[in-house]
Amino acid sequence: MSGRYTDADLARLSGPRTRLELALTQNVLAGTAGIGTHLLRLPHTAGPATLCGAMGAAAYRALDDGYVVITADPPGRTSGQGAVRTLTGSPAAVGETERLLAAGGGEVRFTTIGRGLGLTGTTYGVSTAAEWRGAAVVRAQQASRAFADAMTWFLVVAGVLTAARLVMLFTVARVHVKRVRARRPRRSRRRGGPLVPPSPIRSR
Repeated sequence: MSGRYTDADLARLSGPRTRLELALTQNVLAGTAGIGTHLLRLPHTAGPATLCGAMGAAAYRALDDGYVVITADPPGRTSGQGAVRTLTGSPAAVGETERLLAAGGGEVRFTTIGRGLGLTGTTYGVSTAAEWRGAAVVRAQQASRAFADAMTWFLVVAGVLTAARLVMLFTVARVHVKRVRARRPRRSRRRGGPLVPPSPIRSR
C-alpha cells in the first residue's frame, strides 16, 4: 500500500502522525477490501536512491512497525523479475502500461507485488470489528466529502444571489434617481418659481 491517507510526505511528519496516517490507510483497506497488508511504499519516492535522509528515517520507522518497505525502479532501469514500476493514473501512464504489456510477448500474467517478489504473508485477513471500524472511517470520509461539496454549492448559490441583489439594488437606485430628477421642475413651478432676495427697506 502507499501510506498517504492525506497525501502527506511521511519524511516530514512526526512518529505519531506517521502511525496515524498508516492506521487510517489500513482502516480503509479493512473497510473496503476486508484485508490488511504489511507492504508499504513511501509516498514521494521514485526508487531506492530516494530513501535517504529524512525519507530513510521514515522508512526505518515503518520497518520498526512491522512493514515491508518497497520501492519502484525508475523507467528505463527495470532489472529482472524483481523490478517494480509505478505509474500514475494519467492517459500517458495508460499508454505506457499498454506498451509494456504488448512488448512482453507470449502470455501476460497478472500478480500481486508480494507474489511477484516471492514474499509470503504480505496481506492478511482482518477481524469483523476491524472491518466495521474501517467501514465507519470510509463512511465518515464520504460524509465529509459530501458536506464539503454541499458547502461549495451553497457558497456558489450565495455568491450568485448576492451579485443578483447588488445588480437589482443598483438598477432600482438608478430608476429612483431618474424619477426624483424628473419631478423636480414640476414641484418648483407649483411653488411659484425660484426664490428672490428681499428688496431693501428705505427709511423716510
